[in-house]
Amino acid sequence: MMKIILFFLVIFVITFGTYILNRHTAKKLMLIMIFLSISTLTLFNINADEDKPVYIHSLFFLLQIFIIILHLGKKEKVLVDTKSLNYWRNILLLLMSIIYVVYLYQILFLDILDLNLFTRNLITFVTLGLLLYFISILRENGISFSFIEKLIVYFSLINSIISLFQYILNKKLLLYDFNSNIEYYEGTEVVKRVVGLVGVNNGAGNLGAILFPILLYIFFKNKKVIYGLAIVLNLVFTILTLTRIAYLSILVSTLIIFLLFKPSYKKILLRFILLIIITLVIIIGYQLFYNDMYNILFLYRGDTGSYRIFQFYYAGLLLKDYFLFGIGSGNFNDVVSSIYGIPNIGVLHSQWLNILVEQGFLSFIGFLIFNILLLYILVKNGNIKAKWFPISLFISNFIVVNFNPNQYYELNIYFYYFVFFAYVFLYDGKDGLKQDRY
Repeated sequence: MMKIILFFLVIFVITFGTYILNRHTAKKLMLIMIFLSISTLTLFNINADEDKPVYIHSLFFLLQIFIIILHLGKKEKVLVDTKSLNYWRNILLLLMSIIYVVYLYQILFLDILDLNLFTRNLITFVTLGLLLYFISILRENGISFSFIEKLIVYFSLINSIISLFQYILNKKLLLYDFNSNIEYYEGTEVVKRVVGLVGVNNGAGNLGAILFPILLYIFFKNKKVIYGLAIVLNLVFTILTLTRIAYLSILVSTLIIFLLFKPSYKKILLRFILLIIITLVIIIGYQLFYNDMYNILFLYRGDTGSYRIFQFYYAGLLLKDYFLFGIGSGNFNDVVSSIYGIPNIGVLHSQWLNILVEQGFLSFIGFLIFNILLLYILVKNGNIKAKWFPISLFISNFIVVNFNPNQYYELNIYFYYFVFFAYVFLYDGKDGLKQDRY
């Protein structure tokens, strides 16, 4: 514990010292450190018993440090309207507090069967509240949004490049797991599935699907080669994860963009021509590569869809008796084993269903309204002309998180909500990028 305290004390001294010398540089440093914390998945074990680790993500500590530093400084020119956004921020934090109250109830009245999973889930929600508050304060202190979008692009490029090397070398190449292979044994043959920065293949596919609409939006605003390259490499990365739900998510996201994208009237004919070409390519590709695609994605990789249905069945049974406050966060595997005699059913492969089952209806409603309200604010935000972007981003995430255990993919959770919060509370439509009609 002393090492953890010392580490973050050093972070505080460095960041605060930079803030005194140059506030603009310090704010950039904070954002860089947030992305490093998210991408490296730095977890600290706070339990003295090494055999029963209890991990807390470094972002939880970093955000508290940065909030303190920003409060110590004088507020600068606000880039966007503060009063109305502060109102929405407080509403969102109030909705998040419903989840905190349910966690307090579970601590007092329920058995915590897996302390590590319980703590990770709790810290995730607390960190989201801190992240929301941090970004709102960052808005009041001023920040260049173009810098944030560049960080997103570089993050995606690094993730994609690492995944290519993972596939070539058959190693994860991550700081916390460098030499493990990326081979997957669930199907009839061994296949390689890249894990990117997330560290697990399904989580990596989720990340690729989430990144897709974000990178497209950034590219449409400023058609730089590096932004286009980021899109292409992210698609390659997603393909190499062999995550089928991510493919579906990108397909749905593309359809949404295609339907809501508003080009000039001169480009309407081009849109239909493009649709015909895409349709022909899909038909030809289906005829030529159907057998190979089916073998790779279902036989060699393994058809694990039935396993999810198996889990969802027992989740439904538990809802009948634990509807209001849930069975306890992180308890799904142990409760199913105890009540129904099914050993090692694993963590539930749906983030939203997991909240409903483990944390109950009250938490689920709070989380549901939180997400819908966040989408509503961004859609109604006059600074974003392309309404396809928030809708596509929301649906892309919704699809992938409900067919994989995204509740334990902290990288995806923090990255997704960082992007959403940033566009809601920081983006003013004047980020220095060329604004096209899109």
